[in-house]
This record gives sequence, C-alpha cells and structure tokens, in this order.
Amino acid sequence: MLNFNSEYQDPISNGLQFCQDVLAIIMDHFPILGNRLAININELSDSFSPELFNTELAQSVISVLDFYKDKSLDEWSTRANNQFPIQISGKTEILNVITELTLAQSSQNNEKRILCHLDINTIPQNQGFRFNKNDVSSFICEAKKIICNIINDFEGLDRFE
Repeated sequence: MLNFNSEYQDPISNGLQFCQDVLAIIMDHFPILGNRLAININELSDSFSPELFNTELAQSVISVLDFYKDKSLDEWSTRANNQFPIQISGKTEILNVITELTLAQSSQNNEKRILCHLDINTIPQNQGFRFNKNDVSSFICEAKKIICNIINDFEGLDRFE
C-alpha cells in the first residue's frame, strides 16, 4: 500500500493502477526497457485472538516441531512459491508467485496480526531487456488476477475459526 491508514485503505487495484500510470509516464519520457517485472504487496490482517492458532486451518498452515507443541508461539512464518505461466502481451512468461505469512505483534498494545507479503515476479533466468510500457500494463492486468485470488483467501482466514 502506498499509505497506511488504519481507518481506510484503497483497494489494491487502485494502487496498481497508480503505479502503472506513473511507470507509463516515466517510460514515455525515457527509452526504458525492463528485463524483469515484479509486484510486491503487504497486507495486514485484522487483529485476532490467540485461539486462531488452535483451529484446523492454523494447524495446516503452521507446521511446528514437537518442541513447540502446547507452547505459545511468539513468532512464526510460512512461505510458499509457485512458478506460474502467464501471457504478457501475447508472450508466455513464467512468474514466481511467492506468498509469505508472518505473525506480527504490535509493540504498543501487543495486538497480534498476520502479515501477508506477496512477491510476484518474472523469473530471473530470462534476463533479456524486453519489457516495454504495454508489457507493464499486460503484466499488471494478469498479476492482478493472482493477487486478488491470494488476498481473498488471506482475508478469509478468520472465517474458518
């Protein structure tokens, strides 16, 4: 997000459109070709009670060693990556779709939240300078579908309590 306001956040699509518009202006004025494209997003859950860790969902997401069983976790994280093909301006590109969930705790009021970090990027194996302004628009359009899917799943985590 571009600005954090606990009372209101613009939809992710607005932030992506803003970034696309800024990049289009820059790429119109300078002869820029990109070799990789990436979007990084952080989303913070609503605060939750410690009982969330006792749900079946939490047990399927949080894998811990026996040492940690029946102990209160002060922090944890889980990370997943999938390489996923998309079409960017009619060309097939492979993306890394990385999602990391991390327990975050406020130092001010000990409120616990889950931070969801998304990193969607074209794989580093193809380093050719090939992405222009139209490709950025196509990439954002395709990546937005993935982002919305993951964010909807993330925002629904508390529905499984």
